[in-house]
Amino acid sequence: MVERLLLESQAAAEDFCRVTFDESAPTPVKLAVQLMAAHYFENRDNPDKQSYMAMRMAFENLLYPHRNLDLMF
Repeated sequence: MVERLLLESQAAAEDFCRVTFDESAPTPVKLAVQLMAAHYFENRDNPDKQSYMAMRMAFENLLYPHRNLDLMF
């Protein structure tokens, strides 16, 4: 289950950044992926909007410097 959450979180990070990441991804990208996976694992039975919004803000802030702005529009 955790492996699946990590894969889905990485896909979300790649979609947000419009970049494909491999094992040599920068540390903030890895942290963002782990943060999202941990959030969904810990909150799988009790969805909490405030908790989600805090996680999402941190996720996006960690990933923002790694976005490919040329592919955004």
